[in-house]
Amino acid sequence: MHTDSAMTFRFEPAFSGAEPVMANRSAAVGLYDLLTTRVWTGVTSGMKRLVMLAGLLIAMTLVGRAEDNHDRNGRIVMVRHGTNVTERPSASLTTNVIRLLQSCSVSSTAYAVKSDTWGDLLGSDSFIHLSFAAPRKLEVMLNPSLDASRQPQEESIDEILVPLPEGKSSYGPLHIFAKSGTKVLSFTKYDPTALIVVASEPALRLSSVYPYSRLARILQSGK
Repeated sequence: MHTDSAMTFRFEPAFSGAEPVMANRSAAVGLYDLLTTRVWTGVTSGMKRLVMLAGLLIAMTLVGRAEDNHDRNGRIVMVRHGTNVTERPSASLTTNVIRLLQSCSVSSTAYAVKSDTWGDLLGSDSFIHLSFAAPRKLEVMLNPSLDASRQPQEESIDEILVPLPEGKSSYGPLHIFAKSGTKVLSFTKYDPTALIVVASEPALRLSSVYPYSRLARILQSGK
């Protein structure tokens, strides 16, 4: 099981912008080191102070900009077999996850969500967990009926969680989950093409894994 403290640590890779932060920190430290220790020959003490100040300002700007981007974008955690996927996801993954959620045509919250559902999902073997930096207004199907006249409704969404079950006995996730504040929502009857697009994320390496490989073949043969 993944504990809450573990999840806090896991939010660092990928979409969060952690890699640019670390890269910029390294660059900033290297620049500061260069400016403050390697170019002093023939430089007056006054010029040294100016160079050191410039180095500090540049370092603070690089780190600050990266961290601002981190806060603005939100975070994605990808887990397979209980282990974080540390490879950075493609820029389109967030959009693809949102499209998968919005492709669901039925609300399943009434029967698929229990008090411990969200915690159980975060402790499962494989999933994608998208957390927005600020709530997103998304049109989702909140009506549990199959009435043809039903329409999507706007809901404030803070998080989306896509389970990624694997194996011959699996047909893919039964439900796609989301959080609106503290409220857990679930949706089903999604577009299988939208699922394949998400499962084809290169960092996940699921394209050749059952059931996603089978779904992809079925969809391809139907074209």
